[in-house]
Amino acid sequence: MRIYPATHYTMGGLWVDYNLQTTIPGLFALGEANFSDHGANRLGASALMQGLSDGYFVAPSTVAGYLAQWLGTEPVPTDDAAFRESLEETRGRIDSLVSVNGTSSVDHYHRELGKIVWDRCGMSRNATGLEKALAEIPALREQFWSDVRVPGRADGMNQSLENALRVADFMELAELKVRDALHREESCGGHFREESQTEDGEARRDDDNFAYVAAWEWGGENIQPMRSSTRNPSNSNASNSPSAATSDPPTANARTHGAQADSDTPALTSEATMKVLKLSLRVWRQDGPDAPGGFETYDVEIPDDASFLEMLDKVNENLFQAGAEPITFDHDCREGICGTCGVMIDGQAHGPQKATATCQLHMRQFSSGQTIQIEPWRAAGFPIVKDLMVNRAAFDRIVESGGYVTVTTGAAPDANEIPIPKDAADSAMDAAACIGCGACVAACPNSAANLFTAAKMQHLNLLPQGRAERWSRAEDMVETMEEYFGSCTNHGECQEACPKEISIDFIAMMNRDYLKAKLVNRRRLGERKIG
Repeated sequence: MRIYPATHYTMGGLWVDYNLQTTIPGLFALGEANFSDHGANRLGASALMQGLSDGYFVAPSTVAGYLAQWLGTEPVPTDDAAFRESLEETRGRIDSLVSVNGTSSVDHYHRELGKIVWDRCGMSRNATGLEKALAEIPALREQFWSDVRVPGRADGMNQSLENALRVADFMELAELKVRDALHREESCGGHFREESQTEDGEARRDDDNFAYVAAWEWGGENIQPMRSSTRNPSNSNASNSPSAATSDPPTANARTHGAQADSDTPALTSEATMKVLKLSLRVWRQDGPDAPGGFETYDVEIPDDASFLEMLDKVNENLFQAGAEPITFDHDCREGICGTCGVMIDGQAHGPQKATATCQLHMRQFSSGQTIQIEPWRAAGFPIVKDLMVNRAAFDRIVESGGYVTVTTGAAPDANEIPIPKDAADSAMDAAACIGCGACVAACPNSAANLFTAAKMQHLNLLPQGRAERWSRAEDMVETMEEYFGSCTNHGECQEACPKEISIDFIAMMNRDYLKAKLVNRRRLGERKIG
């Protein structure tokens, strides 16, 4: 895991009402896209919970409620001029990217853009660097649209095309961030403007000129956006055009970010001490869910300190250079947290290292000259999307059926006011460690999802906040699970494959709760009227 101080994404978000609808009717903003509970000051974990709650439990009701007003009416026509214009624009954008057929990959431009923003518009920035970025980004964007190469087709699953569309948007967003940072000539929050600091190197705010919210209006392709601002009413004397010099020049002890130096960062690992592995890979390739698939062999040389997914990135770079379509595989955080990654490696879910997700598996676990077989999860509940990517939406259906609590929201009570035995708290935390990667399903001879379902159930059932729905949760989640997956016969392979080492004891707890919910009088259990 690479750890560094950084601005935590782009903070803030759109205004929404209690239905998560913005000021534009029909436009809903979920998770970090809205200001909601956290605004611009939130932590990653709480933002993740907001995204889950918005997506799983709020939007399905509020969006459906909004659409319900058109029940019984004719379908919305698609021959409107605005619809046709939007569709043609989107198709044209996709066709343009696919037809460029240049010499550089999407990842190349993504890295180049990231370096410009990191060097010029990081936590510490100055006018000179920002002005350079405003010259570099448009030049890079022009090169991107004239020299990028997007392998594959536009009418099917294509990760390269998805990434290209995102990078095209990143170009616009990066330029806007730099332009706004250049305009704001003060240090505030986590953003340090080197020209605006005290003699001691501390941040200097300028509320007289900058205590307002700026909004930029897109003017079109290659047209400079227009800025408007909502001022703090108390700053009646503040000018809408701040002066070019609002602070002292930077002092000798200016706090600048190390990555902003123009020189290249030295390599962390000496090439003289780095061991390079020569490997042969047998990778499952399948163009789509209904297409025939098979193994293809690729040779690759990779440092032993690279991760397994970095090795797949290297293979894809080689395929790109050869004019072939890259391998499609799931990945996201690459920190063993999100559960997105996951493949069978030589017949083992996530590979040979115990308690390790695929993204955290390093190539030092393998030997030079070895042949490695890589294939997707094999389960009816996880249909293949393409190559190594599978559809894990069945897990979402299980969580939606009962993996939540209905405790009234409000101010968080003091933790010491809720009497929870330590053993119960520890067990609930162990269950909550599940990242939903699906290794338990892939490793099980029956393709059962009992370990996943049990973990998602018991980390709620063991705590007081989850007791209100304990019995309905057990019944609903188990029966939803059985719609998609096979039955558990206690092989124990799920426990061995789990990267978080979740115990099959939770399956026993789940079975107990399910039987009790089905067989014991509900009135005695304090839930649901009988008769």
